[in-house]
Amino acid sequence: MSEEESVPDWVTSGQPDEQDEFSKLDADGDGVITREEYEAGMSNGPMLTGDVSTSQEQGSPVSGIEGHGPPPAKRINKHGEFVLGLVGAPIALTIMAALLGGLVEGATGDYGAGGFVRVGTFGIGAIGGAVWGFTTGHQSFAWGLLTGLVLIPVLLVALLFGFCLVMISGGGKL
Repeated sequence: MSEEESVPDWVTSGQPDEQDEFSKLDADGDGVITREEYEAGMSNGPMLTGDVSTSQEQGSPVSGIEGHGPPPAKRINKHGEFVLGLVGAPIALTIMAALLGGLVEGATGDYGAGGFVRVGTFGIGAIGGAVWGFTTGHQSFAWGLLTGLVLIPVLLVALLFGFCLVMISGGGKL
């Protein structure tokens, strides 16, 4: 079996053909491609389906395909997300709550309203951050946020309680 016989007819050698693609599909040469001509032409070659971008190298943009932009940015790893939730989110929530509470106090002169806004901003931000983390696939961030807002304060209160017990049992002498 020669090389020419083993290669399907839809594989080209890279050299220009005497006919363009339209002429190959327009079998009767009338300048109009009918459904039958189209289906007959498509049965001669492979039909590619699915997401073509998956065949590209990782990190290279898909060019020439509408709706495809550059590759998505790399996500930080799970440990980084946990630390961001543990340290970064509570700091950001504290700053945001302080700013909003200060704005309310400055605008109204009511310190009670400012405190209410601070507590509400921090609480809504913490709950919203945890819900966002669990629903979008950033579970490590959510667990870090919950650890920073629940577990660490509980441990600090337990340490304070233990310190108080030591002080009481020792007669207040250190």
